[in-house]
Amino acid sequence: MKFEDMEISASLKEALAKMEYTTPTEVQERVIPVMKEGSNVIVRSHTGSGKTIAFGIPLSDRIINRKSRAALVLGPTRELVVQVKEELRKINRFSGLRVFEVYGGHGIEGEMQVLRGRVDILCATPGRLLDHIERGSIDIGMFDTVVLDEADRMLDMGFIDDIRKILEMVRPERTHLFSATLDGKVAV
Repeated sequence: MKFEDMEISASLKEALAKMEYTTPTEVQERVIPVMKEGSNVIVRSHTGSGKTIAFGIPLSDRIINRKSRAALVLGPTRELVVQVKEELRKINRFSGLRVFEVYGGHGIEGEMQVLRGRVDILCATPGRLLDHIERGSIDIGMFDTVVLDEADRMLDMGFIDDIRKILEMVRPERTHLFSATLDGKVAV
């Protein structure tokens, strides 16, 4: 199977072609159709296997086709959040979707300004997202889908209480967990 043969938005296909992504990886081939139909997933696949594209394509496609309002992607570190945001922006370069990130370690005012506008996909660290929620600078109810990226690392780093709080406030229709494994096997 090729990306061009998948039932996904033409704008996503165009972006993937520009990125010279033609053939999905195993995790992408297994995850994209399942998430696209609206099912929740738990995915284990090694680092570098294409997990971000695996969840990014169906998240984006569902928003483009108005089957989803907005998506929240939580990650354990600023570096991962920025990396995920950059990859999601690349696949959405022709879609018109607005992808942003929020994380600690820099001024919050610029983030607050961005959050006043339309956000289709928000990549965030749990602590910074909770800060925005407490300040009232984000409409947390706009998200109907949540991805916990590197879920195992977030739990190892002690984010369990923050994640519980966030999920209780968001009450997403769909929740997806992604993590890396050492053995390299893909499990969906």
